[in-house]
Amino acid sequence: KCEACGSPMRLRTGKGGKYRYYTCSLKADQGVTGCKGNTVSMPKLDALVVDAVCEKVLKPDRLTSMISTLLARNSDTRLKDRSSLRELQTERRKTKAAINRLFDTMEECDPSDVSLYRERIARKNELLDQTDRLIAYKERELNVPIREVTPKRLDAFSAAIRAQLHDNEEPKFRQAYLRLLLSEVVVGKDTVRLKGSKSVLAHQAASDKPPVPSMVPTFVEEWRTRHDSNVRPLPSEGSALSS
Repeated sequence: KCEACGSPMRLRTGKGGKYRYYTCSLKADQGVTGCKGNTVSMPKLDALVVDAVCEKVLKPDRLTSMISTLLARNSDTRLKDRSSLRELQTERRKTKAAINRLFDTMEECDPSDVSLYRERIARKNELLDQTDRLIAYKERELNVPIREVTPKRLDAFSAAIRAQLHDNEEPKFRQAYLRLLLSEVVVGKDTVRLKGSKSVLAHQAASDKPPVPSMVPTFVEEWRTRHDSNVRPLPSEGSALSS
C-alpha cells in the first residue's frame, strides 16, 4: 500500500504493456490532488521484496527465533485467534448485507448509474472473498495447533520457498508465494516496509505438505524484519516512472 495515504498500490502498464509498474490507486484515480504517492517499476519492487524476504526472513536461524517466540506465546495467541475469528465472521455478515443493499438499490437506480453500482458490488465481493479466505485460515490455525519444528524441516522449508521465489519465472505465481509470507508491503518515497505473520511461517514450516499459495494471511501476530532490513531504498529507476 501507499505510505502517504494508505491506499492500495495498483498495477498499471505503459507503452502497450511493455512496462509494468505499481502506483497509488488514489493518485491514479484523482492525480496528485488525491495523493502524491510514488510510482515504482513492478519488476524492481518485486525483486527488492523477494531479496529482503530471502535474506532476512527465510534464514533458518531467523525462522527458529520467530517460531520459538510464537510457541512460547501459543496459549495467548489462540485466545486472540478465537476473538479474531468472531470479528471476521461479523465482518463477513456486514459485507454480505452491504452487497444485498447495493443490489436492491441498483434495481431501482437510474440506468446511467448501473455501472457505478456494479463496480461497488465487485469491490465488496473482493472483500468478501478475502474475508472467506481469512476465516478458513483462522479456523485451520485453531484446529491445527502450532507444533515444534525441527532444524531439518526448517532448512527444507526455507530452501523450497527460496526456490519458488527465485526460480519461478511467472510473476503471478511468485507473488502468490510472497502473499503466504507477507501481510503488507508499504511503499514510501525512499523506503519499503514489510510485515508478515509468524503463525503463517510456523504452520507452513511444520506442514507435511508443500506450501500452497492460496490464502492471504493477516489479522495474526506479525513479524517485521529487523530495522536494518525492514527499511530498504527503492530502486532509483522507479522514481523516474510517471503515472
